[in-house]
Amino acid sequence: MVKIGRKSLFLIAVLLLYVSAIAGVSAQLFLDQREVVKGRAFKFTIEVKGDISNVSTPDITVPDSVRIIYQSKNQSINIVNWEKSVSHSYIYSAIALKEGDFSIGPVSLKVDGKDVKIKAEDIKVVKTPSGNDIKGGSSNDDRNVLSWIKIDKDRCYVGEQIPVKVIFAYRDTRVRNLGFEPPKDLKDFITYDRDEKQYTAEVKGKRYNILQLTYPLIPLRTGKFVFDDAQITYDVIKTSSNSGPRSMFDDSFFDDFFNPFDVEKRILIPDAATVEVVSVPDAPPDFSGGVGNFVISVKKDNSQKIQGEPFELELVINGVGNIDNISKPIFNISDDYSISFTGEKKDTKIVNGKITGSKKFSYVVIPEESGNIKIDPAKFVYFDPDKDEFITIKSDELNIKVKANKDFVKKQNTLRDFSDVKTDMSEQAVSTGADIEFIFTKKGIFYDGIRKILLYLNAFMILLFIVYFLSQNIISYFKSSHEVRLSKTIKRLEMGFENGSFYKDFSNIYLSYLSDLLNLKENKNIASRIMEELHIRIKDKKLLDELKEFKDKMELKAYSGMAFNAKEEDLKIAVDLLRKISSKVRRSK
Repeated sequence: MVKIGRKSLFLIAVLLLYVSAIAGVSAQLFLDQREVVKGRAFKFTIEVKGDISNVSTPDITVPDSVRIIYQSKNQSINIVNWEKSVSHSYIYSAIALKEGDFSIGPVSLKVDGKDVKIKAEDIKVVKTPSGNDIKGGSSNDDRNVLSWIKIDKDRCYVGEQIPVKVIFAYRDTRVRNLGFEPPKDLKDFITYDRDEKQYTAEVKGKRYNILQLTYPLIPLRTGKFVFDDAQITYDVIKTSSNSGPRSMFDDSFFDDFFNPFDVEKRILIPDAATVEVVSVPDAPPDFSGGVGNFVISVKKDNSQKIQGEPFELELVINGVGNIDNISKPIFNISDDYSISFTGEKKDTKIVNGKITGSKKFSYVVIPEESGNIKIDPAKFVYFDPDKDEFITIKSDELNIKVKANKDFVKKQNTLRDFSDVKTDMSEQAVSTGADIEFIFTKKGIFYDGIRKILLYLNAFMILLFIVYFLSQNIISYFKSSHEVRLSKTIKRLEMGFENGSFYKDFSNIYLSYLSDLLNLKENKNIASRIMEELHIRIKDKKLLDELKEFKDKMELKAYSGMAFNAKEEDLKIAVDLLRKISSKVRRSK
């Protein structure tokens, strides 16, 4: 006889209990239909039964072409003959976006800490039963409800507005409680409020009631974009099978009141649309960034001016396009007057799904000669996407009469034109009565006193440069000094992120640091000089293209006129690019 010890008996008992526990649990995946229609909602349920206490949330595998739009959980407890049975049901509503054969599952979950697997179930996704002779495949069986996304052009330019139209059409169907969710992945676009329009139209010989929602978008980068994730929810009112004859009023309201009706909730995925975004052709140096159609006008003032006394000048750009992004028109420099840019104000609205409006630019002009003075036209260059060419427009020429002022003394070192200097680069503007002078503490416009200080600083830097080659300690000092400057620049980016001015401050912070890193004196062409020097120093085209694309994206957001919450991803990219550029430039020295 085989003897079994107590320890062995205990292990056998535990094993039997584990097997019985697993055997007492059932887990299944149920589909409400094996063949589903593309764009129409279907349900599936994961059910776990047994004498159980804890069930984890199921980890279910679904294909990319199936989107889960809703989920819920039910729990019930039954006690029969003193035996408890608990049921956990996880109910999912989903939509199939593509035709074909797919699998729902497999499913993994934990039941009272033990792993349970459920095998996958197959589904077949078919197109709308009535055929596809009408645009808008997501519809009901009679094709009385259609939906699609329409884009007028399949190819457009960065900065060109794209009216993305979500169209919902129905006929011979009672529809209520319409709900719309716009396309979701719009991080590469500037978005505006949607425009709504209702009308009737004939589609393939049948008249439909149509609701059109237009979402004006402005792309920030190149690429191919697919709009396939819009969503429409609605209720279809159906007469109940238990209803009687129509009411004597022969009206849908009274029919609903006197006869019962059924409400069927539906979810629709509009047919997708695709657009390719490309860069504008080689832009001229004075390109304003405007893409669309614009006109320029100047507010005229025929009153007599006094030599040396400033007066205001206003230019207005009107049109259809990315008005938020355009930069100011450029004036020619003249010895007869000095001109400075003082601010801008925009007024945009959505008309028939298009971004229209105006942008007013304000300047201060100081006549420095007396007599008849001619103010040359301001120039504005934009890109016309319909003609595929750059258009140059000019304001009217202004002729002003200036009365001589014997107390006015013309300064030889006066800066003649401030119109090409961004106002956010200046820290302080001081009015001196007969003249206006700008003090730039960071951007390279210095007066005699500051120039003297710079001479001393240059001499001191030459001395440090000599010591640099003679002492390893000085080398270490320079390295640590560079790290301090880099750290301070990153800190400025982080502060801009925290106080909400990240996009506005980005260009100035980058230009200031890179000009210092490359030992370039800052002026109005500093941005192009930096890019030229970087191409010479580091010869990494991929990295420089990434820097240019990211900088353009930040500037579009900064001058879009809309409030953007800074993203941590943008801050991370900015810091990473800064470190890479800094490292490569230092290694090239």
